[in-house]
Amino acid sequence: FGFLRLLERSSNKDKALEKIKTFSSESLTNDELDGLMREFEEAAIAGNHGDLGWHNSTYSVSKIGLSALTRIQQRQFSQDDRKDLVASHVHPGWVTTDMSSNTGNFSVDRGAQSALYAALLPPNTEIKGAYIWHDCQLVDWV
Repeated sequence: FGFLRLLERSSNKDKALEKIKTFSSESLTNDELDGLMREFEEAAIAGNHGDLGWHNSTYSVSKIGLSALTRIQQRQFSQDDRKDLVASHVHPGWVTTDMSSNTGNFSVDRGAQSALYAALLPPNTEIKGAYIWHDCQLVDWV
């Protein structure tokens, strides 16, 4: 899952805290995010990603990037004349699928609940750019 604080598990805590600050910035741009993700890719290939403050899971880092992109998109949507555009990020929980080697805690139906919750929010909802946990609670991603 893409919870930002996973970066704290890096072998270089100081660099991880810098990354957290950058990812959580309200002014992070698409180009800056792209640069961060390219940095991770290069560091992972070189094998020094932990030294640079990255988590040891490509899956988790990709989800952190996706969550950061969602926050950027919501900021852009909020500037749009169409007032009911929403981009939120959801964590479905550990779902029993092929990807989890069928070891998840939740069924596929249960895992879909948070995505359905986000998709079925009422028009003009105040819930925008939120990180929605598997139990449909809003969680502070930062």
